[in-house]
Amino acid sequence: MRPISAQTAASRGFTLVEVLVVLVIAAFLGMLTVNLLGTGFRKSFTPVTVARDSALAEGTMETIIAYYVERVNANTSTALTEVKAHFPNNSTVTLADTSIDSVAGVLVTVTVNGQTLSTFLTQARTNAGDTNAQF
Repeated sequence: MRPISAQTAASRGFTLVEVLVVLVIAAFLGMLTVNLLGTGFRKSFTPVTVARDSALAEGTMETIIAYYVERVNANTSTALTEVKAHFPNNSTVTLADTSIDSVAGVLVTVTVNGQTLSTFLTQARTNAGDTNAQF
């Protein structure tokens, strides 16, 4: 009879139970890793979306302001009316007549997917002899 501690060439290696336990543990750890990475990937896209939407809102606002400066330099008395006619209210742009501290003007609000920019346009010059506005 052989002693219990002695091993033969045929009995070396892992048993089926040991292999299955290792596979189950590896699968569980892999599942956790995929879940954590998936959440991270979804959340990492949010700053990109916010930056894109902010850039679109800023570009639209710059277009409106550039047109306003052009119109003010051409004709001060009709500039605000021309801006409102050129940029009708829609889901992105809102122009509203209002006054702030007794100064009449147009409140311009640009919203792109929750990113909002606002500015207040007034008649910057009172007559054609005033210095042109610069943009």
